[in-house]
Amino acid sequence: MSAVEESYRTARRVARLGIGVSAFLALSNIIVGLWAHSTSVLAMGFEFAGDVLASSIVVIGMGVAARPADDDHPYGHGRFETLSAFLVGVILAAGGVMICYQSLQAIGASHVPRVGAQLWRCWLPSFFVLSCLHGSSGSDARSGVRPWSQTPGTMPWTSCRPWRL
Repeated sequence: MSAVEESYRTARRVARLGIGVSAFLALSNIIVGLWAHSTSVLAMGFEFAGDVLASSIVVIGMGVAARPADDDHPYGHGRFETLSAFLVGVILAAGGVMICYQSLQAIGASHVPRVGAQLWRCWLPSFFVLSCLHGSSGSDARSGVRPWSQTPGTMPWTSCRPWRL
């Protein structure tokens, strides 16, 4: 196998991995965005879905570009890589135009903030994730002081985090 074929093979593997990760992120962001009624999270999900589409086009372009030269293409099929990159650029530009159009359409619209149950549905998972990320050592990461052993006269919230009770 030549060096060019090996580089195309490695690039296709990396692109496929990117497609898988982006598909997972797109699906999870779209589900959470719909569940929490969050336009920004939903938009992020569609951005990841666009990444899946763009990476798929790149993988197809690399597959065609890796073909050896033949009678119809004596210099090979390498220009298909450029064509696929151009197509991805057109898709991204069209997406940008649509985002601008939608934003200009909604510029004067009023949006009533949702409170109550909606707030708790977003806050509780965030609270859990932060608790897991910061661990359960019981001490403040910056000073090493345990929250229940504060010196008299100091503010208890300066070294205590609520997720480390």
